[in-house]
Order: sequence, then C-alpha cells, then structure tokens
Amino acid sequence: MLTLVGVGLVAAIVVALAVVGVSFTVGSSDGDMTDADLRLERINDSHAKINHSGGEPIETENLVVTVDSYERPVQMPPVIAEGDEVVFELRDDQGARLVYDLGRNEREIVSRLRPGLF
Repeated sequence: MLTLVGVGLVAAIVVALAVVGVSFTVGSSDGDMTDADLRLERINDSHAKINHSGGEPIETENLVVTVDSYERPVQMPPVIAEGDEVVFELRDDQGARLVYDLGRNEREIVSRLRPGLF
C-alpha cells in the first residue's frame, strides 16, 4: 500500500513539473519582437524620428519612447513597415530610447540616442 502511494506521489510531481515547463516554453505572444530594423535618428536640434529601415512590419502597441528615462507619448500608427518614419520632439540636450515592451515587466532597448549628437 505504501509503495502505491509513493508511485502516485511521484507521478503527480512529474505531471506538475511538466505543466510548469510547458507554461514557460509556450509563454504569451506579447513577448515576440519581430525581425524589424528600427532606429532612432535626429532630424535637427528639436526633433528626432523612428525609422523602420527594413525587416517585417511591426505593431506599435508595444513600442515605447523614453526621453531622459521618462516615457514620452508619441503618436504612432498601429503598424509601421519598411520606409515608415515617426517624428517626435527631442531637444538637442536630451537623450532618447526606443524600447519594446516584452510583457511580464521586461523591456528590450531597440535603439538609443545620446544627448548632443546632432
């Protein structure tokens, strides 16, 4: 009888570990960064742009622009594709980052501009 309980307990642990493993490998599709070449570029001493210079179109829902470490609301279309540009205000003395929000409190820096590089 004790052997049967031990086998049942081991089987339950194996199943639980398998479920946990599958949940980590499947994850959510929110964390998928497509193969897009996105770059921040300065236009002049008061503006910069996000330039999509190649690769797959990307939904902008998870793109975030930060200026001097603060999120900056930037008007973007729902999807940007190769050749598209999005212009936003950025003074010459400010730095900026284009960040892709992977979800689960994770972010990936896609491009950055340092202050005074115009």
